Amino acid sequence: MKKHLVLLLALAATLMMASCTKEKANYYVKYEVKAYGTNHTGTMTLNVNTENGMQRITSSSKVFSETFGPVSKGFNASINASVNYPTYWSTNIYVSKGEEPFVLKASTSTSGAKYVIDF
Repeated sequence: MKKHLVLLLALAATLMMASCTKEKANYYVKYEVKAYGTNHTGTMTLNVNTENGMQRITSSSKVFSETFGPVSKGFNASINASVNYPTYWSTNIYVSKGEEPFVLKASTSTSGAKYVIDF
């Protein structure tokens, strides 16, 4: 009887510990940059922090929008853009937790934005 009680308590403790562990959430980061220039004859160069580290991306478009991930809580989302023509900027960072919709977390009228995932 004592043996069965010890096994039952061990099983109960294991189940309780397993139910207390949190599932690690995956986050996704969507970067958007728009360059509003009157003369668009060059390329846009972007430095973007992704799940694989900093990446340099070039685009011949005035608009850049791409999603990266999965990343973890605490990830430093950052983007910085440059062009070789006069322009005005709109830069946004959106974050999605798992399957949830994207939420705007940073918005600037400059060529760069940053946000640390904290939810």
